[in-house]
Amino acid sequence: MKIGQKIKILRLSKGIKQKDLAKEINIDATYLCAIEHCSKQPSLKLLNKIAKYFNCKVEIEFLNNN
Repeated sequence: MKIGQKIKILRLSKGIKQKDLAKEINIDATYLCAIEHCSKQPSLKLLNKIAKYFNCKVEIEFLNNN
């Protein structure tokens, strides 16, 4: 599963809207949409922000292929 798909699943499992997550991690909602649709790749810095928001680890949640 690709990183964007994992972010979307995590976001939806918490019941959070794209625009709300985008605001919390200080990016544009259209950029988050592009990440979730796998047309853009988030930087490691952005992945760290997302992981911190969801209280998880980048290595486990986003970089693990399981």
